[in-house]
Amino acid sequence: MKWLSTSRLKCLSACVVAVFLMQIHYAHANDTVSLDGEWQFKLDPENVGEAGKWFAHELPDKISLPGTTDEGGYGKPEVSTVKYNALVRPHFYVGKAWYQRDIHIPKEWDGKHIALFLERAHWISEVWINEQKVGSEDSLSTPHEYDLTNYLTSGTHRLTIAVNNKYPFSLGAFASSVSEHTQSNWNGLVGRLELQARDAVWIDELRVYPNIKEKQALVRLTLHNTSNESVSGSVALKAVLDRTHSSHQANNDTNSKHLKTSTVDFNFTGKETTIETIVPMGDDVLLWGEFSPDLYVMHAHLQASTAASNAPKPMFADKLSELFGMREVSVEGRQFTLNGEKIYLRGNLESCIFPLTGYPTMNESGWIEIMQTMKDHGLNHVRFHSWTPPEAAFSAASRVGMYLQPEGPRANIDNSMPARDVFIQNELLRINQHYGNHPSFMLMTSGNELTSPEPINANMVARAKQDDDRHLYSTTSGGHGMKHIQSTAFIDQYKVGSIRGFSAPSTVQDHTPKMSRTELPFLSHEVGQWATYPNISDISKYTGVLKPQNLIDVRKDLTSLGLLDQADDFFRVTAKHAALLYKEEVEVLLRTEDHAGFQLLALHDYVGQGTAHVGLLNAFWEPKGGMSAAEFKRFSGPIVPLLRMQKRTYLNSESFIGDVEIHHYGPTDLNKARPIWTMSDSNDKVIAKGHLPISNIPRGGRVKIGQINTGLSFVSKPQKLNVSITIEGTKIANDWDIWVYPDVSNTPSKNVQVFTKYNKGLKDALNKGESVLLIAAEDSLVSSIPAQFKTVFWSPSWWWTKPRGGYVNMSILTDPKHPVFSDFPTEEYTNWQWWDLLEKSNAIVLDDMPVDVQPLVQLVDNFNRNHKLANIIEVKVGKGKLLITTMDLTTDLDNRLAAKQLRKSLERYLVSDEFSPKVALTSAQLGLILK
Repeated sequence: MKWLSTSRLKCLSACVVAVFLMQIHYAHANDTVSLDGEWQFKLDPENVGEAGKWFAHELPDKISLPGTTDEGGYGKPEVSTVKYNALVRPHFYVGKAWYQRDIHIPKEWDGKHIALFLERAHWISEVWINEQKVGSEDSLSTPHEYDLTNYLTSGTHRLTIAVNNKYPFSLGAFASSVSEHTQSNWNGLVGRLELQARDAVWIDELRVYPNIKEKQALVRLTLHNTSNESVSGSVALKAVLDRTHSSHQANNDTNSKHLKTSTVDFNFTGKETTIETIVPMGDDVLLWGEFSPDLYVMHAHLQASTAASNAPKPMFADKLSELFGMREVSVEGRQFTLNGEKIYLRGNLESCIFPLTGYPTMNESGWIEIMQTMKDHGLNHVRFHSWTPPEAAFSAASRVGMYLQPEGPRANIDNSMPARDVFIQNELLRINQHYGNHPSFMLMTSGNELTSPEPINANMVARAKQDDDRHLYSTTSGGHGMKHIQSTAFIDQYKVGSIRGFSAPSTVQDHTPKMSRTELPFLSHEVGQWATYPNISDISKYTGVLKPQNLIDVRKDLTSLGLLDQADDFFRVTAKHAALLYKEEVEVLLRTEDHAGFQLLALHDYVGQGTAHVGLLNAFWEPKGGMSAAEFKRFSGPIVPLLRMQKRTYLNSESFIGDVEIHHYGPTDLNKARPIWTMSDSNDKVIAKGHLPISNIPRGGRVKIGQINTGLSFVSKPQKLNVSITIEGTKIANDWDIWVYPDVSNTPSKNVQVFTKYNKGLKDALNKGESVLLIAAEDSLVSSIPAQFKTVFWSPSWWWTKPRGGYVNMSILTDPKHPVFSDFPTEEYTNWQWWDLLEKSNAIVLDDMPVDVQPLVQLVDNFNRNHKLANIIEVKVGKGKLLITTMDLTTDLDNRLAAKQLRKSLERYLVSDEFSPKVALTSAQLGLILK
């Protein structure tokens, strides 16, 4: 992330050092041997290796682990059969691959429990020691762990692992856990790969259940015993404030010194037992949350002996440490609570987008960067779409203060396959087991947009909830496919569904009437999806295992159409336009009564499903320039000023009226807050301001503050003004653009020839050398496409061509300094004053023009089509000059202020000396676009 500031880098470096020193999630404090390095290797596309006893022979090839077959250069180039579909794999392989190496077991490990730990395999692994098969594991979400105790003695042994990424059953074509649209269906072993040796009595699992009311934690331990004898002993437990990352550094020593050690005794026969005890956390216990992500480490120290032993010292010892936070998440009516305080979730989807490796980063420092980037944009929540990230992501989120929703690894499928149902049930339980201690693990669903029968999903979630109630559950994120019909099962503790969108260029809309759908907290599903034009300059950044064939195809198309020189312009203006749409859609939700939160799709790009570049950041988490993190945080942060105004265009004879509210989920109440409003011009000069009543604003909701009511007579010329709301003495602020035009007659100029048809009168006027304005409706155009204000939804090659339809063009592209806009202030991209104009227009298709007509207002087409589109063009025809617009500038102009003002600006330009078109067309050429 080259864009990180020096101060951010210093912060991240400190975090990385801390992570290196502590290695939390803590490894067992026993012997481990890393298996990183060079392995013997062989592909097995025909799946004949087991029958051929490949595990009994040295494999011929070599590969580095941790890693994948893609990274090793094994496989054939993937051929994309669908244009713009997704990234492709130059080394595509699906099937079984064999990995092999010798391992040395020291004499000191005799009698110990020995395990093989594979942090993330993709997908099914099988393990052999020498020629004995140990077993198989199939988790996509958690480590694969094998008990090798009965297969190893001191000395050298051959370890062989077969990994098969061929689907044993479908998890849905778009499940982020396996999809070629996201991380890719890779084959390999990544993360920590190691042998672990433990005494024959050891702590297998440690769960911490915080009780903030009693200022204590219940600790539940699962002990294992392979000594084949009855054992007795004790486990000493103590919580210590994590010194590597605390928002209360001054309290570190005091808090830790006051915490007492708790001891629990045990005595059992057999392989396994569960014990539990209470650990006091002290009167000054620190609670975990987004504003104070204070963490503790629970240290457990076991000592045990066999019942028959008379040894003066314990025969067995083991240590285990777990990172945790003192927090409790719950529900109060339609809102979430954390530690008894209401919270609002401001979330982003992460769909396992890692274009350099094709699999998720496995180190905490990488995840800290990702989490901090989202937090810098004001967000506090991440939904992992149909997958669960590795340990490092949970740890990073716990440190940064982010609320996570992992999911079962499936999407858009039903429960028609018992083997798959068993797999998903096991995955939910494994996710709980491996990551449940992390305070960042707040929510969980069993998959994305599931179409499954109610009882099966409900029973799965009920079983997971019974296993671990430290987080909240919902059966699915967005129910019953795209219909978003939510479960009626009693097991759901919150809902994730389709309450989203906006429909007008005002800021008064909200979705309060829709909240009656449920009495539970409601998270808006996949909010946004506003596409930007692909940035072909990013092609050079794909230096890893995935090739941007989709972007290369876009570049080829633009080159063939003669539009390549506009590629950067298309990318720039569509990024700015999309940012406006994200802002309004989020604010609609903030204005909604009892709304619990949203999950954006997405802050960063999705790389598949037809190149769904819907982010304000690219796939590498780099900004596109549409909006800065600070600007985004103004409407997506913990405290957001809101302004309800009926419209965005005004006459200077009117008054501006807006109702001000504060959406407040910050750390504390705002007492004696002094809201200030200002109006500034395009040069940031404040031209009007005022104060609203001093208010006490409690956290945990939205509060009405007051009303702005001010005349606009001080505006003497067409202007864009910026209305800002701030809280005096704080950084809390938000702002909105409005446009104010002088209230003058709309009587057409007598010096302007205006036509609405390409008829004989217009042709005669041109032949006489006159300047002519043509306001062309659709029936006057040979080839045109309906325009609209909003940009493409999701991806043009994925969505609008489907039966459901969708928006088909993107932003305008224009030069704000062109004299045609001397009386119509605009940016180079679509802003809110264009809503009515674009919604009542058709864009001219200029593809077949034999000469290069450069529009004054160009409409950026979607990249699946790349037409050259125009809403305003100017040309010379014979002795005359012609200005053509396809926007309705004739109907109801007294009530359509922007249309009225644009017509004035066009007419003034038409009679000025600056109206001098550079391109000449013959009547025949003009007939290619007009009829």
